[in-house]
Amino acid sequence: MKLFISIISLIVIFSFGCNTTKTTKADGEMPEKDESSTWNPQLHDIWVLTMINGKQLDKNSSRPLLELFPGDNKMSGNGGCNSLFGTIEAKAESIHFSDIGSTKMFCKDEMPLEREFTQTLVKVDHYLVRNLQLVLYAGKETAMIFQKVD
Repeated sequence: MKLFISIISLIVIFSFGCNTTKTTKADGEMPEKDESSTWNPQLHDIWVLTMINGKQLDKNSSRPLLELFPGDNKMSGNGGCNSLFGTIEAKAESIHFSDIGSTKMFCKDEMPLEREFTQTLVKVDHYLVRNLQLVLYAGKETAMIFQKVD
C-alpha cells in the first residue's frame, strides 16, 4: 500500500511540477514581447535631481533623490529635507507616481524645492532613460531630469 501511494505521489508531482511550455509563432519564432506591460530595467536605480521645470539645480546644494523599485511598484527617496515614499506604476514608456508620503521635518531653505518636487512628481506621465539620465515628462514638457547616482 505504501509503495502504491508513493508511486501515485511521484506521478502527481512530475505531472504538475514540470508543466512549462514555450509559445511560438506558426513559423517557429518566439512571439514579440508585449512592451506595454514591461518597464525599462534601468529604472530600478537611485537618481538625483539635476533639473526641475526648466531650472538647473546647484550640484553643491541638497537635492532631491529617488530610488525606484518598479518591479515592486514602490519608490523611496528624499525631497531635500524629508524622506519620501510612494507608489510607482511603470510600463515601457509610461510612469505614474501616487500615494506619495513623507516625514514632516521643517527645513526652511529646502521646503520650496521639496514642495515643487512632490507636486511635479504626481504630474509626470512618461519617461526616457538615456546617457545615465532619467528624464520625466508631464505631457510634452520636460518636468525633471535626474542623474544616475550609484
